[in-house]
Amino acid sequence: MASLKVNGLTITNPLELSNEFNNHFPNIGPILASEINCDSGSYQRYLTVTDKRFKLQPTNPNKVFSLLNKLDKSKATGLDKMSARFVRECADLICVPICDICNQSISQGIFPDDWKYARATPIYKQGDRGDVNNYRPISVIPIVAKVFERIVYEQLYAYLEEHDIKVSC
Repeated sequence: MASLKVNGLTITNPLELSNEFNNHFPNIGPILASEINCDSGSYQRYLTVTDKRFKLQPTNPNKVFSLLNKLDKSKATGLDKMSARFVRECADLICVPICDICNQSISQGIFPDDWKYARATPIYKQGDRGDVNNYRPISVIPIVAKVFERIVYEQLYAYLEEHDIKVSC
């Protein structure tokens, strides 16, 4: 991407291009949401009612090791500069401390701040390359955050399946 057209001006300076995407991407969600024709009813009407409560359970080093070992070595490196290849190759050495961090996060209900930051890259979709609306953001989060996401996903998915909770639209 060499340039963008914004308000009749052509932007070519890399810092200005970056700033334009930084200003544009956070506003996409609310704009798209305002275009969706739906009622403002409660989300609860879409869910099956259950008296079962969901609670994240601690994980174990074997689970963390398994997830680390399944990482795609070609995944992009996040802001923490830890490559998936590196993490996967030393999974046996780091699974216990990563498990401890995940379990502390679960027990305290606090997601580590360093795992919240992502490198966002604009990816061209189609149409005029000079139109900022023709790009979508790809966020690259730290590899270890992906492992934690998978732990949460698997527990939540198992809970929904076990209690036969379905989303009905």
